[in-house]
Amino acid sequence: MTSIELRLGKSLQIRQSDTGRIINEIAETFTNSGLLATLDQLMERTDLMPQLRACLWVLYWRTHEPTEPMVTTFLVESSTWSENQLLSEFLQIRSFPFWPLLALALECQMNNDQHTIALLRPYLNTFEQISFSQQVGAALQKGLGKLSREEQLATFLCRHYSADHFPELASIAEKLGVDSNRLIDRHTDVIVHGNLNLSSIVLQGIFSNIEKSIVQSQEPQIR
Repeated sequence: MTSIELRLGKSLQIRQSDTGRIINEIAETFTNSGLLATLDQLMERTDLMPQLRACLWVLYWRTHEPTEPMVTTFLVESSTWSENQLLSEFLQIRSFPFWPLLALALECQMNNDQHTIALLRPYLNTFEQISFSQQVGAALQKGLGKLSREEQLATFLCRHYSADHFPELASIAEKLGVDSNRLIDRHTDVIVHGNLNLSSIVLQGIFSNIEKSIVQSQEPQIR
């Protein structure tokens, strides 16, 4: 998987990481320092306090590729964490940026959304997650190519990716049981350089997207 980097003018940058390369680099660093073996040994212990286990899982998913047994163990264990507000907030902040679908599954687990977890489960292995990341990146680039610069800025600043402008992205999101906004939020980082001067056209687009999001959130969800 190759990284994706988009620039909207001089001030806004959108990045999608090269997951495989980064994971391998971090794992190599841990291996050379002897920490990877220590981490694997600690992961085998089930008598550690939940806060420490959560920290270990964060490190684990930064140094390992997802496998079915470990994903299952992780989701079962994390199902008990939603009752701990501090622990839940810690995981939502730290999360797992290199495995976006796993991060979505954790988010669903914290909200006891078993329906979406069931839809995500077949795609939580390494191959599927990298494949979906590539599809999301391609759909994002294609959709942005149809928009003016002002529309691009309004879209990213509001995190509002409509099916009209991003049909391929909407199709991917529907397959996974999530909305396009959450999907992009987990797959990309937005970086603002310096002062971001917004024209009246961009501001109008932002308020329009906010209004659409409010209307959409009030519509009944059909499953």
